[in-house]
Amino acid sequence: MRSIKTPIFLFLVLAPFLIHGGILGKYYIESVVIDDEKNQWLHPQEKGWLAGDVGHSISIDRGKIVWLFGDSFIGEYKNGNQISDGIHINNCIAIQDLTKPESEQFTFHIGENEPTRAFFPPYKEMPGSFLWPTNGFYLNKSLYIFCQSMSIDGTEFWSMVGTVLIQIDNPHDKPTNWNKKYYDFGTLPWEGDSFQQQFHSAFYLNTDMIYFMGYTQIDGLKKSILSRMTKEDFIRFKKADQLEYLVETDGVSKWSNLKENLKFLFSPGNTESNIQYIKEWDIFITTTYTALDQNILLTMAKDLKGPWSKPIIIYKNPLVVCPLKTCIETYAVRPHPEFSTKPGELIISFVTSFQGPFEEIPIQAYRPLFIKVQLGKND
Repeated sequence: MRSIKTPIFLFLVLAPFLIHGGILGKYYIESVVIDDEKNQWLHPQEKGWLAGDVGHSISIDRGKIVWLFGDSFIGEYKNGNQISDGIHINNCIAIQDLTKPESEQFTFHIGENEPTRAFFPPYKEMPGSFLWPTNGFYLNKSLYIFCQSMSIDGTEFWSMVGTVLIQIDNPHDKPTNWNKKYYDFGTLPWEGDSFQQQFHSAFYLNTDMIYFMGYTQIDGLKKSILSRMTKEDFIRFKKADQLEYLVETDGVSKWSNLKENLKFLFSPGNTESNIQYIKEWDIFITTTYTALDQNILLTMAKDLKGPWSKPIIIYKNPLVVCPLKTCIETYAVRPHPEFSTKPGELIISFVTSFQGPFEEIPIQAYRPLFIKVQLGKND
């Protein structure tokens, strides 16, 4: 691994960032390094999975991880070239078995009996025409996966038209034998840039509750929001109408069944993230980004309800996709708590977009890459 040595990181090390004037303690960025070991995990296969985005991991057992991927490419990797078989897959999964040698840990799974070979194919009653899985969790021996239900119009413009929840009640079986149950979670469709909202950017589960971190768009800017549902209600109803929202009136926060006066946790909000709780320090960490630049940001809080610290840049992706125009650059930024080995250690993945023919894509783009961040604490 190699250290990142730029003025911004020296500044962060020399000037620890405070959470709200030190009321909640002092934390700083001790180091940021590229995680070369994990960057080999999702390298293109000689024959099989070549590249894909999302890269969300869910631990379902000690040593067993389910990885979710969105749009993916399948084919061959020869002489340093990725050769797609020409079929675009909207989603697939991988199973990582940490008990095996590193070269044998990953097995990828795609669909078999439908045109696009998506592992999670669409179904008749769902909104939209294809699914992008973004997040999920393991609860009561079942795996729950939240998907953006997507639609494309005649101009090739895509939009989220709802949220589909998939329950797998036998996730320890071979994925080819998974029993997939689909539910319409009941969220409103996006309306271009005038209305965008999502409730499943990240989750945190405690003893009784499931917390849904999402975002809402205000004047073109995504702002992070929080809602929650009891585990009992989630298992029973599996519907967004059971959510209660964190709202704020006259500086007072409370939970409400109405989506009025939503409390904004921080900005920018995003579509894909994760929440990591550092038990030894009793703090919550999450990542965020705009997707229109190379910046990866970090924020933290003592309570999910906030206050959250102002997001700071911890890493700038050196890959530039769109130097002459505005487009998606760096996105799908998320910590992976199951891989942290000590307090304050964050394993963070991100995806670099790409433009042009797939055959010209650089090997670093359109796949999860990893950095390792070590936080320090001044007592």
